[in-house]
Amino acid sequence: MADLEFDYWPLERLQQLTQCLRSHSDASNPLSLPSSTNTAFWKRAAKSCGLDDNDDEVAEELAEAVTSDFASRELFLVKPGLWLGALCSTESRLLLCHLEVKSICTLASHPIDELWSEDGIEYLTGIVSAVCPVRGQLDACVGFLRANEPDAAIVCCSSGIGVSALVASAVVATCGVMDAASAIESVRQAVGCTALDISPPDIADLRQFLSMTPLTPTLRPSVPKAGDEMSPMSKLASQMAGKRARDAEQSTPLKPTPPAARPDERAAGLVITA
Repeated sequence: MADLEFDYWPLERLQQLTQCLRSHSDASNPLSLPSSTNTAFWKRAAKSCGLDDNDDEVAEELAEAVTSDFASRELFLVKPGLWLGALCSTESRLLLCHLEVKSICTLASHPIDELWSEDGIEYLTGIVSAVCPVRGQLDACVGFLRANEPDAAIVCCSSGIGVSALVASAVVATCGVMDAASAIESVRQAVGCTALDISPPDIADLRQFLSMTPLTPTLRPSVPKAGDEMSPMSKLASQMAGKRARDAEQSTPLKPTPPAARPDERAAGLVITA
C-alpha cells in the first residue's frame, strides 16, 4: 500500500506532486483534477513524487486520495488570489500546497492553531465575538490578506462561511475600487448562494471602513510623514514586507558592505548600494 499521508511528506515531495497536478488543472478552475480513470496521468503523478509508477494499483490509490481530499473541502475563488471557504479547507496541507497559499486569515472566537506555518504559511486570527464585533478586525484582516499579493490567501470562519464573507467583500472592494453593495454582490456570485450571512450592522461597518480606507488595486506599504500615524492595515503591510525582505537576505549570500555615505550625499540622494 502506497504512503499517501500527505501531512507527513517532506515539503519538497509534496510540491513535486502538486506541480504535476497544476500542470493538468483547468486554468479557470484551479481545483479541477484529471479523471481518476486517467491511469496514464496518475502514473506520471506517482512518478513525480517518488511513488511506484509501474503499479496501476498505486496510481489508483493516489487518484482516490487526492480526489477525496479536494472533494471534502469548501473553497470559492472570490478574486484572483483570494479564496473564501470553511476552516476545514485550511487543514488540508495538500490543497494549500496545490493552491500555493501563503496567508490564512481566520475569523474565530479564539486563536486558531497554525498547522502549516513550517511550510511558510502566515496566519492571522481575527477574534470576533458578541463583545468583539468584526468591525474591529477589518483593518488588520484586509491588510494581512493584501500584504502578500499576488500570492494566494484564504479567509475563513471557524464554522461555515459567516463574517469571513464580509472580510472578503472588504478586500474585493479595496482592490476593485467598488462600493460595499457591489463587493458583497461580487462575493455572493462567487459563492453561488442566494444570500450571504451578513447582517445590516455588518454592512454598515463595511461602508464605514471603506469610507476611511484608500481603494487601491495593489496594496503597497506607504511611508508616513513625520508625526503621522500609520493605520493598522499599513503597519501590517509594512511589517510583512520587512519580514519578507529579511527572509530574502538570510537566503542570499552576503555582499560587501559599501562605504558609508557622507551626510551631504545622503541629503542629495546620491547613495548607491551594491
